[in-house]
Amino acid sequence: MRESRVLKRMRAGDVAISIKCNLSDPREAEIAAACGYDCVWIDLEHVPNGITSVGEFVRAAKVYDCDVLTRVARGSYSDLIRPLEADSTGIMVPHLMSLADAKRVVY
Repeated sequence: MRESRVLKRMRAGDVAISIKCNLSDPREAEIAAACGYDCVWIDLEHVPNGITSVGEFVRAAKVYDCDVLTRVARGSYSDLIRPLEADSTGIMVPHLMSLADAKRVVY
């Protein structure tokens, strides 16, 4: 399993730099990764991307050892797990309103 570049930097006390990709073209992630960003994040909530896009962005970013964080639409377990199965480094779950709400997502 590949070590997260963001976690490695943060654990070392460094700052991790991320950029949001709003386009549906994975070349955007490749360019950002080639420019040295530690992480690109893609949006499945507000941008018309699908699970296929996640896989394409992951492949493009990993060429440069760059993490991919995927903002999911708030939904079912399947909505949360699919980006991870596409090898996204992590997910961002929107609209958490309380600690109890966050715990429900984790468990």
